Amino acid sequence: MNEIQGLSILQKDVRDEFRAEQRNEIQSIKTQLARDNINVNIKDIEAAILLPEDIKPPEPPKPEDLKPGEEAPKKKYPTPGEMLMVNPFPAKKKKKKKKKKKK
Repeated sequence: MNEIQGLSILQKDVRDEFRAEQRNEIQSIKTQLARDNINVNIKDIEAAILLPEDIKPPEPPKPEDLKPGEEAPKKKYPTPGEMLMVNPFPAKKKKKKKKKKKK
């Protein structure tokens, strides 16, 4: 359990470091725009560049919440063709030719 807590602390430090880099980048963009006489609100720049802080992946269900013999659902990834648009102009199927009967 301590390893997991240590890992989450490490991830938090990396995220904080990354956010600090993003804030520095935002400030440098703001100063460059100010030099060029372009007035842009800093909140607009933050909305465009800064990653949201509160995004968390969904938590898997607890073992107590599962029915007996039921496993936790696995994450389902889409298949390669699943997200493609349906062809709006499909090729028309040709009718089969009737064969002539021999006498």
